[in-house]
Amino acid sequence: MNSAFCTNCNKQVNYELRYEPVLYFKDKEVNAERIIPFCSECGNDIFIKEIDNENLLRLCSKYKELAHFLTSKEISDFRERYKISQSELSNILGFRKMTINRYENGVIQSQAHDDILRSIIDDDAFFKKKVIEAFTKKKITEKTYNKIILNIKYDIQNDELDDLYLLYDHEPSIYNGFTKLNFDKIKNLILYVSSRIDLYKTKLNKIFWYIDFFYFKDNSKSITGLRYIKQQYGPAIELKGYDKFTSYLEKYDIIHIEETKNNYAIIKPKIAFDLAVFSEDELNVIDEVILRLKNLSTKELSKLYYMEVAWINTQEYELISYMHAYNLKLDL
Repeated sequence: MNSAFCTNCNKQVNYELRYEPVLYFKDKEVNAERIIPFCSECGNDIFIKEIDNENLLRLCSKYKELAHFLTSKEISDFRERYKISQSELSNILGFRKMTINRYENGVIQSQAHDDILRSIIDDDAFFKKKVIEAFTKKKITEKTYNKIILNIKYDIQNDELDDLYLLYDHEPSIYNGFTKLNFDKIKNLILYVSSRIDLYKTKLNKIFWYIDFFYFKDNSKSITGLRYIKQQYGPAIELKGYDKFTSYLEKYDIIHIEETKNNYAIIKPKIAFDLAVFSEDELNVIDEVILRLKNLSTKELSKLYYMEVAWINTQEYELISYMHAYNLKLDL
């Protein structure tokens, strides 16, 4: 049994616990519970700091939940995400030095502070603005500034990649070659192909289509997990995916899109490709398609495609079934 000092008995005694309801805390109906230690000998209530703190934290946590305030964990998780200290976050937000420490230890924040905290958690751009302001006013060091800005950029990049997955990742079916979307393979395929040939954005669609469909022909699955639709001049990644993927890669300095004299957009790699993401069989198909098509213009590629069963048997703007891979006319 636990023991503590009883001021009524004036000695160390064993104590027991009783539980009392707390209906209201501040302006909220919390319906929580408070633990009361009491002396086993005289029945007098005993103050134990740890239990009293637990009671307060329980009430504050319930209050935050009812008031829709950020929890202590949500605040500390945000700090951990950017690897910054409590004092650094306080300085960035213009709070008193120990403010974040108190909030993470259960103290209830004001509505104004909760609004600011929620804004930096929900809006990377707003947090970036606060970081720049703090650095300009010398409230944080250059090391802290660089660390946070780099992480914000990384988070935004990941958010945008998540958006791409929302658009292009589908459950396995005959329209994506029974393969979930693999952005890593798409990225490295663009880097690899563009390092081998003059890869125009419009040409990318046709080369990717042939790579995926030739691989499906022998393996009953695609490489990228992309879905293609029939357009006037050949197959194209659905929802202008060729444009969205290349724009994303250009934004984050993975490729450069160069405008030619004829107003064509040619893709140039800015970083090294990683062929380790592909299997040996995948690389064999990729290399064979590149070798077969590298000297053909976009128009010549369109003429090749017009002979394919996939073109003949698919309505314009409809998804192209990978089943047509078994009837490819092009020879490798």
